[in-house]
Amino acid sequence: MNGTRQRGRRRRNGRRGQTLLELLVATSIIAITLVPALRMMRDSVRVGRRVEAGTAMSTICVDRLEQYLALSCGSWQNVNITGDCAAQGYPQLKWQVFANDGAVFGGTPNRLMVIYSSVWEDRNNNNLWESSSEPRVQFATKLAHVVAYEHEAAGS
Repeated sequence: MNGTRQRGRRRRNGRRGQTLLELLVATSIIAITLVPALRMMRDSVRVGRRVEAGTAMSTICVDRLEQYLALSCGSWQNVNITGDCAAQGYPQLKWQVFANDGAVFGGTPNRLMVIYSSVWEDRNNNNLWESSSEPRVQFATKLAHVVAYEHEAAGS
């Protein structure tokens, strides 16, 4: 009897590795938890890209608005200009600035100018914004016609 007990004890104490059943259970648990974890990672990457694009669009839109606001202060010219943001590393983003003092647009001739700045993601590369499929950011401001602005721009 002593020999049998020792042999059994050796087996229990000297046991190495896992049984096949334990390996299958561990693999199943990992597989079950891995699928939702990968889905969450994919969704978080997608949300991160949207946030980055939205931030870039807002920043570029405000930049263009301020740039043409400064130019319009000195020159008081109606403007309708478009461009892309390839130089900033976003070739898919397009921008448009529209400045006009016409009453139709909300301005007052020679007194109050309206400036619109838009940036959109041009998904089909046609250089036109399509409301159904392309996200857009738009800012607007108004500028009063002040002679002091023109003197400052002229350097006098």
